[in-house]
Amino acid sequence: MKKLAIVLALVLLLAATVTIISACSEKYDLLYANWNFGTDSDPSVERKMIKAFEDKYDVKIKTIDYGQDQNYPNGLLGAVQRQEVPDVFMVNNMSFVLNYQLAMDVSAFVAEDEDWQNIPQTVEQGAHFNNGIYAIPFALHMLGYFVNEDLIEDCNLDSVLPQNRDKGITYTQFKTLVSEISANPAYVGLNKESSVYEWYPASANKKYGYFGWNDADKKYYINTTEFATGISETKNFYNSHSSFGSLTEAKKKSQSFAGVDSDVKAWDSGKVALRWGYTYEVPNMIDNDDFRIRFVGIPSMEGENARNEGYSCLVPDYLAIYKNSPNAELAYKFAKWMSYDPEGIAMRIQFARDDEETPNTLPMTTDLDILSEFEEVFPVTGVVPFYERLADSIFEPTKVVPGYNESRFNASTGKSVTNGAGEKKENAKIGEYLDACFSGNGEFAGTIASDLEKLANQAYADALSDYEDKYR
Repeated sequence: MKKLAIVLALVLLLAATVTIISACSEKYDLLYANWNFGTDSDPSVERKMIKAFEDKYDVKIKTIDYGQDQNYPNGLLGAVQRQEVPDVFMVNNMSFVLNYQLAMDVSAFVAEDEDWQNIPQTVEQGAHFNNGIYAIPFALHMLGYFVNEDLIEDCNLDSVLPQNRDKGITYTQFKTLVSEISANPAYVGLNKESSVYEWYPASANKKYGYFGWNDADKKYYINTTEFATGISETKNFYNSHSSFGSLTEAKKKSQSFAGVDSDVKAWDSGKVALRWGYTYEVPNMIDNDDFRIRFVGIPSMEGENARNEGYSCLVPDYLAIYKNSPNAELAYKFAKWMSYDPEGIAMRIQFARDDEETPNTLPMTTDLDILSEFEEVFPVTGVVPFYERLADSIFEPTKVVPGYNESRFNASTGKSVTNGAGEKKENAKIGEYLDACFSGNGEFAGTIASDLEKLANQAYADALSDYEDKYR
């Protein structure tokens, strides 16, 4: 009997312990993975948005941070093996998510969501694959040129640019400004020239997007007159020392550029007229720069097929809902709240106003009333007017186009080339070879241009083949 009593006592003690642990363990309605949470002591606006959602819907959300770079996909795959996949997670790359079949097709939710129609179409299309919608647009950024307006005014070059800059600038104005500023020993026109050949074809011909990509044809157009001219124009900027990276040694060592060892520092020091960059860099600019900044997008060109007004390159981030999420409806509502929900966007704007902080994302909407509110808390002028020409915008393919990094940077060309630093590259990667075309001894003509186009498109086809058959 004593033994039985002891056993019963142990059972009761164990049951009580389990009850206590269960009571102390917090239950969560959703698991959410991202890398932008900040810290408990210094929470980002993302944490504040999550807390606001919890309060609004009386739910609890557990945040998971797998880190960035390769740690992030490794973390997700580990969660799959442990059967602990987050209900909502940041998409590091659409190809990764589709290849491992992690994402739910949210078409049924979208069909009943009127607010989905206000998402910029260029961004919304990136969430589609075949007949499904496997992502939710999350954060929006623009890529283009920022102008140091004080520098232009101080150099008496204000007349070079249009009085109304809401429609951007023309390529002729761009070239004139870069040339005039770079001729001044104290300043330089561009922070970098290497981006020119990436956007030039899109300005010259609406058929092309970033790096010659055509989304309708699902093909890169590199063996074209427009791309070749883009390379040539980039080379002209490089040879004329019109960017920080191409400055002469004498100018680099001059008093004007003393202690300036990067293009970002050159811009922060007020030495650069035009900075190619992303709108998510604006908070850092505001913290470090004491001059007026305007966003002017990407230069326009004349011609029947050209983009005749300034336009922008959109850089979207996406969220996905795990295909086996037990609470998919709440997950969709949460993902929407973090992105394009009008009330969620209003909350972000209010946080920026209350905290006197510069937003690091743009509103994922085309609603003019919301954009007007946002303009009041965003200290760089010129961004909101580019929403009026989103139909002419292009997108950065990094997260959307399969195999983009291989097509743009890493595919092996089998060609030898010497770059601007005098380094010989055997079997150069495609990015190395193209850069050498403006800074070294690389040639871009005839069969070479044709070979590079085939290489880029083959890298795309190879990446797509990894998962295309899974969605037929």
